[in-house]
Amino acid sequence: MLGSLNEIEVMVRRCCRAVGMSWGLSYEAGRALRCLASCGIDVVAPLLPLLARADSCWDGGESSAWSSIAQGCRLSDGGQVCGKQIYERQVVLRDVLSPILLVGFLVRAFERWEGDVSVGWGEVLVAVTDGGFLVRGEGVGVVRGDVVDVVDVVVEVGGVECSSGNWYGVGDVVEGIEVGEGDWKLLEGYARRTYVRTSAGSRERGAG
Repeated sequence: MLGSLNEIEVMVRRCCRAVGMSWGLSYEAGRALRCLASCGIDVVAPLLPLLARADSCWDGGESSAWSSIAQGCRLSDGGQVCGKQIYERQVVLRDVLSPILLVGFLVRAFERWEGDVSVGWGEVLVAVTDGGFLVRGEGVGVVRGDVVDVVDVVVEVGGVECSSGNWYGVGDVVEGIEVGEGDWKLLEGYARRTYVRTSAGSRERGAG
């Protein structure tokens, strides 16, 4: 099925909230993954294992399984991660699940950086620039929806050298991205947890 960018954003937001994230963090995740989807990236495949892991250890707070979302928000808020500002320096993020999701946050916050920023893990290097990003090392399936397990991620600002690779631009995809029917049903299952149950009180307050 074709998931529109609006549908992707709303579904991500609801699913994140369903497994314990605050509404604020869930909102930022929806915006970032919408941005990533507009570049033609399958955001559902890497999101699903993250949802499952967070759901399995939900304790009312931020699960370590959410590091790619939580760290992405911290990066987009001004570049402070692990208690350090990473302008003109390199920081290693430990045990990140589905690191491709970080890229959406960095693309949205590009104007806040004082230069290009790169994200690397294994043989993959993603260089975020104005209006999109370059990917080198796609042999691991980073942009084809293949699930990447927990890895250490290197984030570096300034001095990024990635002049070649495949380009993905914000807004390259207008209508939406292809999502498997089974994957979408899994998202719907998480999202349903956030719906208001029907009651006389909810109807009085205007719930549909």
